[in-house]
Amino acid sequence: MLAVSVEPVHDTPTAVRRYVAQHRLAPAFRWLIGSHGRLSRVWRAYHVAALPGARGTITHSSASFLIDPQLRERLLYDKSVTTADVLHDLRELALS
Repeated sequence: MLAVSVEPVHDTPTAVRRYVAQHRLAPAFRWLIGSHGRLSRVWRAYHVAALPGARGTITHSSASFLIDPQLRERLLYDKSVTTADVLHDLRELALS
């Protein structure tokens, strides 16, 4: 799993480690952080939208992509996706 920062100023290595620990995310969870200039290329490529929200927060898109080892986008998930959904899809793709 690779998450992409939408708050380059606030998503520091320390902040990301804290978030991962607080939410008990798997050790394989990774977070792409960097400058606005570097991240903006990723945002454009994957249609990431981020807007200022209430009380200094950021409202952002929440789509998830399943990308194969050849870096092809295979599936697009919305926020209702479950682990079981992804595991099912991975099995189906492995058989194809």
